[in-house]
Amino acid sequence: MAFSLISQADQVFFGDNFNNLHATFARPISIFRDENQVIINNPSPNDNFLYPTAPTTSFVSGVQVSGIFPARIKYPEKQTLTYFYTSRGSTEDQIVPRKMDGLVRIKLDPTGASYLEGAQRVMLDGALFQIDTSPQPHGLVSNIQFYTFYLKRDN
Repeated sequence: MAFSLISQADQVFFGDNFNNLHATFARPISIFRDENQVIINNPSPNDNFLYPTAPTTSFVSGVQVSGIFPARIKYPEKQTLTYFYTSRGSTEDQIVPRKMDGLVRIKLDPTGASYLEGAQRVMLDGALFQIDTSPQPHGLVSNIQFYTFYLKRDN
């Protein structure tokens, strides 16, 4: 029978320290969700909704929904270029692999990650980004404590 090498009390202790680490190094980011449409109707006693030619005072307004959440942000490091040569050894056939420009990794707690689902844009450090990947859950021992997302710069 298998058993864990880390006791339950130690798992809670390490998890709490991981949360403290997140709180220490996290910075606020703004997450913008889709607009919610609000229909405003101001009925008047002179309006008659049964006739299509009746005057109407209703209109549709878009309300932007956003929130600010703490996230750990990691920008890509400067990549060294490695060259691959074909069997001919010619420099004309070299391929230069590069990391995509503007790719950023963020780590959010479950509250921020659930809000990020369905969001269109994320603003961090004054720049807009779009979500590039699905959430990647991870935790220190067994329970999921954080979610990792990759974002690409919005043009």
